[in-house]
Formats: sequence, structure tokens, C-alpha cells
Amino acid sequence: MSYDFIVYTRSERLPSRHELTTALESSGGPVIDDQVFPDLASASGGFVPVTSGGEATGFELSSYPITTEEIEAFKADLQASGEEDEEFLHVLTTNDVTITFRCRDDREIEAARLVAEAVARLSNGVLCDPQTDTMTEPGSAEPA
Repeated sequence: MSYDFIVYTRSERLPSRHELTTALESSGGPVIDDQVFPDLASASGGFVPVTSGGEATGFELSSYPITTEEIEAFKADLQASGEEDEEFLHVLTTNDVTITFRCRDDREIEAARLVAEAVARLSNGVLCDPQTDTMTEPGSAEPA
């Protein structure tokens, strides 16, 4: 079973590999090799190796645009269910890309969480943890 973290943000705000590496190094987070780490805006899926706590680990990383079709499907689902989720609809309509971090074990989860938090913070994005149904808003360290 996999564990995912999803960052919703604007593609023009995504940090460069160098900016991400620098932020992670200054916070004591996982070490990424910016020669291997993919460009966040075009990550097509695949395993990304990192070093966390002195141990080799990693996670799968992919990037997808948020499409009009996805937004309309979400609106239709909300209408069909009678539920209101203005918060997530706002997230979808104010961002244009999702960055998904998929992991499997505890080391991968911890490394992916730290990198996803850094990406969200640097891009003023929203970090979503679907397993716990929490979203961390831009500039916040606490889930909404």
C-alpha cells in the first residue's frame, strides 16, 4: 500500500532544484542530488533517490497539470453528493499543477513528507495528506 503527499501550487512558483536543495540543507532535511532530482514541473513519475538521516531512501515523484476537466468533474461530484467543499474547490481553481510524492515505508514517508513540505513552503502551495484528510495552507505549519 502506498502513502501519498500532494502539493497543489502554481507552476511559476515551483522552486528550482537548487532552491529546494538549499532549503532542505538549511533545515536538516533529506539530501537530494540536484543532478538526479527531476525538474518539479515536468516530473513524469519515477523513483527519486534521497538520503535521509544518513540512510538511502526515496520516493516516487510525478507532476500533473490541474485541468478544467478535473475541476468540472469535482464540481459535478460535489453537486451529486450534495456536499460542499469550497476549500478544496478553491485549491483546485487557484493552482495549476499537482506534485505527487508516493512512498511505501516509514523512511520513504518521512523523507517525502519533508521534501513535500519544503516544496509547498517555497512555492506558497497547499500540502495535502489524503490519508489523514488534512491540508496545510500556505505559510502554515499546521494542517487546516
